[in-house]
Amino acid sequence: MINYLYYKLYRATLKGSLHDVAEIAVPAYMGSLFAINIIVLNAFLSKVFNVPYLFSNIKAAIILCVILIITVKILYSKSKVQLIKQKYSSEQGYRRILVVWLYVLLSFLSIFAVAFFKPGQLSI
Repeated sequence: MINYLYYKLYRATLKGSLHDVAEIAVPAYMGSLFAINIIVLNAFLSKVFNVPYLFSNIKAAIILCVILIITVKILYSKSKVQLIKQKYSSEQGYRRILVVWLYVLLSFLSIFAVAFFKPGQLSI
């Protein structure tokens, strides 16, 4: 599913203004998205379970983001990107598209969920 996310971000980048540098922009998008997910998850766990918040210093968050961007760039070499493009170029699965959009939407909305969450207010 991560390969499909890469493919959809790549296709969206080709349609946008960064189409010339899609091979650089897509790893930056994915690395940033994963870093935000980790930061939000850590913030939620620190509110709910009193786990220490690791990103109170902005440098730690930036370092995490840069590490994830570099990791995605290394993992998705040109040959792997070509294989992903070939695999999904004729694909018409709406279920996968829905899963990718759901992931991106939940990643975005989770930022607000953590921001407005007050400990002790959750009733299960």
